[in-house]
Amino acid sequence: MKKVIICILIILVMSCGEDQLNPSTVIFIQIEDNKTSILADNSSTLTVEALIDVKADKDKREITFTTTGGSFSSNGTQELKVIANDTLLRDGNQYLGAKATLKSGYTTSESVVVTADIEHYKARTSPIRFTPSEPVSIKLSSNVFGIANTYDSEAILTAKISSATGVPSKGESVQFHVLDAATNSEFSTTLFREEHLSFNSEGIASAIFSAGNLTTGSTPFIGNLLVIAKVANRENLTDTLTLNVSPKPK
Repeated sequence: MKKVIICILIILVMSCGEDQLNPSTVIFIQIEDNKTSILADNSSTLTVEALIDVKADKDKREITFTTTGGSFSSNGTQELKVIANDTLLRDGNQYLGAKATLKSGYTTSESVVVTADIEHYKARTSPIRFTPSEPVSIKLSSNVFGIANTYDSEAILTAKISSATGVPSKGESVQFHVLDAATNSEFSTTLFREEHLSFNSEGIASAIFSAGNLTTGSTPFIGNLLVIAKVANRENLTDTLTLNVSPKPK
């Protein structure tokens, strides 16, 4: 697909001396494939290309890309230095070009801007949108199959959420529910600690659970628990597992 120039404005930030580039050296910055938005799923990408004068001196070809959102795929940071060594033909003209692949984060935004800077001259893209990525599934797991009915016997519950292309955008959270598997009745008081209920940038939320306070009537609960992980405010996104509770060791 023909590359579309998003921004051709050259911004001079200081005067040009003998050892600095001519203002025409930084030509423009463009986004490949006419993209103006990508999903905020911590994995979608777009490629930004900066073109400079094909006659630029070899020691004045380093382009510094910076971004106000997401990160560059090659180094995982918001700044990337690339030497413009590729000779590229654009609209019938030859340029030296350098490319940077921008990876979205999981935070939505309407105004991510990538800047290309060379020898104090800058060109900026028009605002790039990081659009919402919706959750489509959740997977619940435990580090153990069973625990004892004590306060120091614990299971680490981990919920992993996914979107169609990566992880959902920031703002989703999980709810854990614990039921008696035999009766499907939910326990009104459950013990969790180290709760991280908001999904992180990897789509993971977790909590540590113990069954030390669970009872059936006046006796400690023994049997199978049904643990449910549910994405908050999304009733159709749930997963379950069975956790066996054994008597307290004597």
